[in-house]
Amino acid sequence: MAAGRRADLWNRPGRRADFQPVTIEHLMASSAIPFLFPSTPLWVDGRREFFGDGSMRQSSPLSPALHLGAGKVLVIGVGQPERASFAGSNGLSISDKPTLGAIAGHAMASVFQDTLQADVEQAQRVSKTIRQMPREIAAIMPYRPVDVLAISPSQSLDALAQAHAGELPTATYNALAGLGALGAKGSPSGAALASYLLFEPGFIKALMALGEHDAYARKSELIAFLCKARGG
Repeated sequence: MAAGRRADLWNRPGRRADFQPVTIEHLMASSAIPFLFPSTPLWVDGRREFFGDGSMRQSSPLSPALHLGAGKVLVIGVGQPERASFAGSNGLSISDKPTLGAIAGHAMASVFQDTLQADVEQAQRVSKTIRQMPREIAAIMPYRPVDVLAISPSQSLDALAQAHAGELPTATYNALAGLGALGAKGSPSGAALASYLLFEPGFIKALMALGEHDAYARKSELIAFLCKARGG
């Protein structure tokens, strides 16, 4: 990173920016889901610090891109409406309470998905407001409009994970089954936790096929977004 960009660094409560060459260690740290994968050490200001998945503290996921001057942001999320509650298509009876696995999956969704969706909505709302302002007023505002296109899966990833749960190693499968984390009765969204642990080829290929399907379904919208002149 050019030295002149040091002036672009920023600090916010609970987070700060630092320019570094991205290495495999940064990727491992970004993938270190708490309680599941070990934190990864990185060197910061001459000392070693341990890092985990950034979603744990990143309340504004779009912030880095906006600080660096992005005029358009393509957001590919994994949020699903059915993860907003524990109620399935048939609901839960009084005796069928959410399992520990369902609660764990719900907590994961709150950490890794909810903040992204909220940040996208805020960016779109602020941008719409600025575009509706008189030009002379918008020019003195400390904000600027940004085009944000958000895409989420058209199918339930929980159901997809449940369909491929049999591919998990036996020990992992048994542990998740014991927690009620495989979509068992009384836990319609229980397979959410399993989706964070499924690195098996069948599930990965299913995810890729779903992503390709969803991209083609919004092909014209994506092309228009990517080809649209900045500020247009």
